[in-house]
Amino acid sequence: PFGIVFDWATYARITGSYISHYIIDLWRRVPKADLYIVHGYEHIPITLLRAFVHRSAVIYDAHDFYGKIHSDLQHEALGADRWWHRIIMFNQRLAFRHASAITTVSSGLVGMFDDMFGRRPVLLRSMHDPDLEGATAVDLRALEGVSDDDFIVVTIGDNRTGQAFEPALQALLLCSENIKLCMIGHGYEQWEERIRELGLKDRALIVGPVDTRSMVPTVRTASASIILEFGLTQSYQNALPNKLFHGVAASLPLLYSDLPEVVSVAQKYDLGVMINPHDPESIATAITALSKSKEMQDHFRKTAEAAQKDLTWREEEKVFRRVVDTVVKGTKIGAPDFLYTDTERA
Repeated sequence: PFGIVFDWATYARITGSYISHYIIDLWRRVPKADLYIVHGYEHIPITLLRAFVHRSAVIYDAHDFYGKIHSDLQHEALGADRWWHRIIMFNQRLAFRHASAITTVSSGLVGMFDDMFGRRPVLLRSMHDPDLEGATAVDLRALEGVSDDDFIVVTIGDNRTGQAFEPALQALLLCSENIKLCMIGHGYEQWEERIRELGLKDRALIVGPVDTRSMVPTVRTASASIILEFGLTQSYQNALPNKLFHGVAASLPLLYSDLPEVVSVAQKYDLGVMINPHDPESIATAITALSKSKEMQDHFRKTAEAAQKDLTWREEEKVFRRVVDTVVKGTKIGAPDFLYTDTERA
């Protein structure tokens, strides 16, 4: 009985907070517009309401299957988790029923959303925009303890659950001293103690967050990029991380995990070497082979440069423009063959 009372008190607190922040406050702050583009599920109800009042179009750009991430990672036995999951799914159902268009970032997520909500989103991949480069870059080779002869492997993006980071640190112990791992993004400070325990303070380097506009210029000073994500949840299994396209834009050889979406792109353009992110020996073997072969490095740099013609926001922008042009004319996009088939876009 006490648990039931506590749960309902939790539901009331979460609902009240949500209404205060994402309904009342947003209603005051969201202006009248002809087109609304929504990235966060929290903002869906008020944006749809604004769009209804002003006869505007709404595009819901879903970068992940948020409800699925929540239900797979959180403790569903807790009242707060159950209730918040219901809010997420309710908001997404609203979007899939009423938004003018839905876009998402991978073919796998397209299928997941279609299965769950019965509406197939437009595939719009989150690729690098070279026109936005220009901010001051971090020279990774100017970091303390790094020399021009070191082989720098960079992991791009924030530290989060679903990255096999411990095996990557173990792999460093199996590699030569000149191989360094640089971490760019938020949250890697939590690994500082573990890095010291393993004696890797001078080889596992926490760079911290970098301005989005300077990300590619920064990683161009590295030797290779690595993707350590694995299929922790169904949503992660279908992920196509931005870091893949950052590495391509920087012309870096790629060490990539076995996520299907990543493998599809990496193998199509011959971008690098596949690793088992859970196996330190697999990671170390791939890094060592690449570091010792100038021929391999040159080959994968050339294939990345060739892939830049296709794997760029300049190409995806054509899709985005067509979506915008369609919805602002009052047409709702729901057909799976609106632009290209998934096979053509893979």
